[in-house]
Amino acid sequence: MKLILIARVSDVNQRQALPAQKLKLKNYAAGIDPKAEYYEFDESAHKDIRKKFAKLVEHIKEQRE
Repeated sequence: MKLILIARVSDVNQRQALPAQKLKLKNYAAGIDPKAEYYEFDESAHKDIRKKFAKLVEHIKEQRE
């Protein structure tokens, strides 16, 4: 199984939090799957349409691993 790392903030004004999320996720993944895929985006969980999240879910569904 492939490890997929996802960092998310609710809006553009919170993007400065993404580097810290990325660092924590990469440190976590280092011992499990150093080739883990990393994705980040700024979409609220309360939006009706979350295009970036939906695209990522489709990508995950397409994986054969």
